Amino acid sequence: MDELLDTIRGVLDGPIDFKSQKFTEDISYKLLIVGAILSSLAGFVAQDIKVLLVFSGLTILVTLGIVIPPYPGYNTENIEWYSPKIGN
Repeated sequence: MDELLDTIRGVLDGPIDFKSQKFTEDISYKLLIVGAILSSLAGFVAQDIKVLLVFSGLTILVTLGIVIPPYPGYNTENIEWYSPKIGN
């Protein structure tokens, strides 16, 4: 079981820079808000709670698919860390 979790962690845990962290946070909020509005409208038009729940679930899955994987484009601006100077 540990090997499976290590494999999943290796795929999903990758480097991402600070600018891309802000971008993924913003895009996730926007996608979830738009998805909530659209799923509410679809459920209202269809007069069916199942439609609302399906659209909400699809919105969450699409958002997770866009935000969670560490795509190479999320690590384009690496931070150059300065090493401390000790002494004079």
